[in-house]
Amino acid sequence: VGTERDVIMPDTIEGYPVNDKVNWDTFHFGALSRAEVRFYKLLDLSELTYTTSTDGISITAYSGNVTGTGYDNVAIPGTINGKPVVELGDKVFQGRDFAAIYLPEQLKIIGSETFDACKNLQHVVFPDTLVDIGNYAFYGCSLDGEEIVLPEGLTDMGMGVFYYCTPKSVYLPSTLSSVGDGFMAGCGGEYIVSPEHELIRSTDGIIISQ
Repeated sequence: VGTERDVIMPDTIEGYPVNDKVNWDTFHFGALSRAEVRFYKLLDLSELTYTTSTDGISITAYSGNVTGTGYDNVAIPGTINGKPVVELGDKVFQGRDFAAIYLPEQLKIIGSETFDACKNLQHVVFPDTLVDIGNYAFYGCSLDGEEIVLPEGLTDMGMGVFYYCTPKSVYLPSTLSSVGDGFMAGCGGEYIVSPEHELIRSTDGIIISQ
């Protein structure tokens, strides 16, 4: 605690590390406040491999990890070189030791097996801009007890997206037009389909066409 001109930032709050080095210019908050964002470490751009197109940035590889750093909660950059991050490629973060992931606004595509085998992953913040989640994107992640709300605007989900995860529930938005086989196989959680959905509904936990 200090004066208005001399504020001291603690290293931790309730056991969580406080990251005071977030570049706010490259971060898109979505539903999170700045206070909440400070519990997420922005991934180092030097550890990311990416390609650039007219639409924006696609992240294709990640060379780092957070094991033992105290920063198990990580945030994907919202922009790189002034362009929005719109896609996470296949297997980019496969097997990483993440506890929580913040996905930035403007992200549209999560590739196949992007977070596959991130077995300690408990929480994901999905952006409102998301339109496509690839096959087995979160295969084998924990997500234990999570009430996952997929955003309105999402149109496509591949096979086995939450295969062997253990969420309490997954909400499917009214905009969803394609759902792959076994997207929650081995989970035991429940599907909640938007009552406004015109194509699919859920009966006794089974998704069927209307």
